[in-house]
Amino acid sequence: VCFFSPLKHGLLTGKYTEPATFPEGDYRRNVEDFNDPEIIAKMQENRRKLEERFKEHPQPVMRGLIDTLLADAPTGCVLLGQRNVQQVDAAAVLGDIMEEHDADWVSALYS
Repeated sequence: VCFFSPLKHGLLTGKYTEPATFPEGDYRRNVEDFNDPEIIAKMQENRRKLEERFKEHPQPVMRGLIDTLLADAPTGCVLLGQRNVQQVDAAAVLGDIMEEHDADWVSALYS
């Protein structure tokens, strides 16, 4: 299995603090969740929970989001859009095996 756009164009990372508007032609304009303050608040709360749960990891949010996908897909891969050096560095520390109870916990955050 190959996961494409697993971060929902960055929305799932909790980096947005309020509804966002994007310029014409930006693919995120078509994602209604970017305009929903409740969803944005939920993603921020999830971010805080991931940062606490995986605080020993250099990328706790990405650890939760990406490594959970691979927990039950041992031959899977994740395609991340990496647009700068920081994103490449973050991706480089991902892909470790996640315990099933941790993956279940993360999955419950987003269900």
